[in-house]
Amino acid sequence: MSWALANGALLAAFAGVFIAGKVWVFAIGMPFGALGLVIISPSRARIAHDQNRLRTVHSKINLLDALMLPNSEVPQRIKKR
Repeated sequence: MSWALANGALLAAFAGVFIAGKVWVFAIGMPFGALGLVIISPSRARIAHDQNRLRTVHSKINLLDALMLPNSEVPQRIKKR
């Protein structure tokens, strides 16, 4: 959700260039989108925090290992009936 909001600001600024015909519209919107992407980027602290949350619920998932897996090796989730 936050990724969509951050990119939404960039997309709106990009579209504003064509609607208004002025490049300064993008220059105003770009910092907001870039800041949003920086805020939501995975940091060591955020990954460690999420790993601690997984440990509190006794999950066996190692978040860092899961993030480092190539997409083809990600185990598929079992569908509940």
